[in-house]
Amino acid sequence: MLWAHIQGPQIPDVLPSIRSALLPCALLLFASIQISMILYGLTIGERLSGVQWVGLACAVGGLVVLMLPRLGAPPLTSAALMVISGIAWGAYSLLGRGTTDPIAATAGNFVRATPCAT
Repeated sequence: MLWAHIQGPQIPDVLPSIRSALLPCALLLFASIQISMILYGLTIGERLSGVQWVGLACAVGGLVVLMLPRLGAPPLTSAALMVISGIAWGAYSLLGRGTTDPIAATAGNFVRATPCAT
């Protein structure tokens, strides 16, 4: 109970502002992964059923509504970087489909990418 009486420095509640800035970017990232993989599938001849087209249209429509500027869309530069990252992630996922040992391949890719991060 003593802890309840100790008055430390007040920490401002920054979580809502961080949350409002990061959620649209995360939404763009994951949407661009899925869209890039779906578009790749369509270009190689895979076909979507009618229900899948309706689902895709609803998902894209929801993305557009959530990204409207009045609802807190991220800055254009941030949005573009997230979309590029999502496309790269989708390409990486598609390229990795044929590997015989995905864990070893991913670990090797992380090792090779480490010098770029330092």
